Amino acid sequence: MVSEEKVRLMIKVNKEETKDYKKELKFVNYSRFGYVGMHVLANIIYLSLAYFLIAILITIYSADYLFTEDFINHYMYYLRGMLIPYLIVMIVAGILCGIHYFGKYNKNKSKIREYRKSVDALADYYKREKGESK
Repeated sequence: MVSEEKVRLMIKVNKEETKDYKKELKFVNYSRFGYVGMHVLANIIYLSLAYFLIAILITIYSADYLFTEDFINHYMYYLRGMLIPYLIVMIVAGILCGIHYFGKYNKNKSKIREYRKSVDALADYYKREKGESK
C-alpha cells in the first residue's frame, strides 16, 4: 500500500533534484578550493584576453607614434606602463572572484545539505518499511 509519508518524501526529493538544486548538484563533486580555483582561473584568463585585446586596439590606434624614435628609445618605460596596471587588475580581480566564489560555494553547500537530509529521510523510511515487512 502507498504511504502518504513516502509520497511526500519522494515528491520533495524529486522537486529538489529537478528544479531547486539542479545547478547546485553539478558542483557537489568539487572541493572548495578546486571549485574556487577553477572559477578564478577562468576569470583571470578572460580578463587577460580582454586586456590584451584592448592593448592591441590601442597599439593599432597609435601606430604612427609607436614607430617614432622617442618610443623606440623608451619602450621599456611604456611596457612597464602597461604591465603594472595589468598585474594590479589581475590581483584585484583574483581576490574579488575568490571571495565571490567562496561565498557561492558555501551557500550552495548548505542547499546540498538540505537536499541530502531529504534523501536520508527517504532512505530511513525505506529501511523502516523494509524492517516492518520482515
